[in-house]
Amino acid sequence: MIIMLLSAGGFFGAICRAAVSSKMNQENAPYGTLLVNLLGSFLLGYVLSLSVNGYLYAFAAIGFLGAFTTFSTFYTEIVKLMMERRTGLAIAYLFLTYAAGILLAALGFFTGNAL
Repeated sequence: MIIMLLSAGGFFGAICRAAVSSKMNQENAPYGTLLVNLLGSFLLGYVLSLSVNGYLYAFAAIGFLGAFTTFSTFYTEIVKLMMERRTGLAIAYLFLTYAAGILLAALGFFTGNAL
C-alpha cells in the first residue's frame, strides 16, 4: 500500500511541477524551477512539523514533494547559465535557491508547529 501511495504522490507531484515549469520558466531565467523548489521546501517543512508518518508521509512527503521539487533540473540550469556566460544570474540563482530554501523549510516547520 505504501508503494502505491508513494507512486500516486509522485505522479501528481511530477504533473504539478511540469505545469508550473511550463508556465513560468522563460528562456532568460528558470523562474518555475525556483518556485517549485522553494514552495516544496516550505511544504516539506510544514509536513514534517505535523509529525506525519506511514501512508500520509509516503504520499505527501516522499511521493508528491519528492517529485514536485527538482534539484537535478536546478543543477543542469546552473550549468547551462554558466556555459552561456551568465555567471551573475547563475550565482544569484544558486544562492537564492539554497538560502531561501533553507529559510522556507524552517518557516514551514515553525508555521506547522504554531498551528
